Amino acid sequence: MIDLAQARQILELSLAEYSRVRADYWVAIYDAVYEYLMSGERITAYKSRMKQAMTEAFPAVGDIAWLDGGSELPLDDDANAWVTSRMNAEMGFIDNTFENLKLTRKEAGDELEQIAIHQAFQRSDLYAKTLDMVYSNIKLLASRNIMLTFAGEDGAEGCTDCKRYKNKRHKASWWVANDAIPPNRDFECGGYRCQHLLIDDQGRIYTI
Repeated sequence: MIDLAQARQILELSLAEYSRVRADYWVAIYDAVYEYLMSGERITAYKSRMKQAMTEAFPAVGDIAWLDGGSELPLDDDANAWVTSRMNAEMGFIDNTFENLKLTRKEAGDELEQIAIHQAFQRSDLYAKTLDMVYSNIKLLASRNIMLTFAGEDGAEGCTDCKRYKNKRHKASWWVANDAIPPNRDFECGGYRCQHLLIDDQGRIYTI
């Protein structure tokens, strides 16, 4: 039986270049959220900083994932279109995040600093998870014909999407076309607590 937890650790250790981009992105999100909440200033500059960090991180991760998937740069048209689409969607999520943070700051009162730290950690983790999704999708677009199986442990909460795909085996291109790569923001579980992943026929983890 495959020890997926150990295999995931080995995979993550092998992703040194991606890990650096992810860590820098996590810090950029944290700083933008925390400093906005503590500043008392308008959202404009902080929201722009977060958007700038995203527009730099997504293409960089796309290139890394494309190479890790076995293809040569530059990305093809489909992969470029996918990254552009996700960046446009993320712009909207960032707008919504700062509107929510604006309300949070207004209502925080004496607990503002503790709330700012909590919000900064939470938002950084969530946005870094989305960066993981970018990596996984582009890696699969770069290796369309490899066969992959939906595996991993079920989380604490059941999810109809995860149950539907569990143990199913398809080409990498199928998982992308059906927007079914775990963890997935569009799954019922939201992807953020999802413990599922895709593995190849040799048991090697292909997504993070």
